[in-house]
Amino acid sequence: MKKPIILITDDGKETELPGMWTICHKCRGKGHSSAHLGVVDRNDFTDEEWAQYLEGGYDRPCGCSDGKLWIINPIACTIEEWNAWTEQQRDFAAIDRMSEMERQMGA
Repeated sequence: MKKPIILITDDGKETELPGMWTICHKCRGKGHSSAHLGVVDRNDFTDEEWAQYLEGGYDRPCGCSDGKLWIINPIACTIEEWNAWTEQQRDFAAIDRMSEMERQMGA
């Protein structure tokens, strides 16, 4: 599903930015993966479990759209749009970091 990429300016105006499809880096385009297991080794499994792992038996849906992600297209953006987008993403990341620190402190 294509989710619009929205830039929110300081005055509250919302602008949809151009996007493009790219292969999901988590599932490598398959739409499912066993990445939730972390790094695994053959020795972590019995023979039956290893065979099941190799056949995708431990895979979970990735959350992407059939192996693809809709991302911002920097080539189709104006310089102003791109700069505003990167600043917005930095702001969102700072808010996420502050929220995580507050959670860790029990707030």
